Amino acid sequence: MKPSNTDAGQALHNVSRRNFLERMVRLTVTGATAPIILSALSPKAFAATQDSWRYCQKCHVMFFDGYPQKGRCAAGGGHVAQGYNFILSYDIPESGNAQAAWRFCNKCHAMFFDGILKKVPAHLAAVT
Repeated sequence: MKPSNTDAGQALHNVSRRNFLERMVRLTVTGATAPIILSALSPKAFAATQDSWRYCQKCHVMFFDGYPQKGRCAAGGGHVAQGYNFILSYDIPESGNAQAAWRFCNKCHAMFFDGILKKVPAHLAAVT
């Protein structure tokens, strides 16, 4: 048997104020949290980062300070960290704010740009 319009109207009148408000809160919370969840799942939220990048006070390069050995400093010995601990993003597409072609040298632990000449200094031949 199909319910009549009066049955539907009666069902609306039988909803308590408390029940109605609870339903509205659930809808509002669900609707409000969806954009927050979607923005948290955006690619920018998952950008890979790495800390322990430091400035060498001897040779003035940015080097990775996360290994016990500090890499070969061009000024002799190992790098000597000075100043801030930089957190760098990686594996992100090139854009107006992100430049590609930066590389890491396994010998000196320095970061270098490999995008203009496509020639790497001899000691930088072993890059990852």
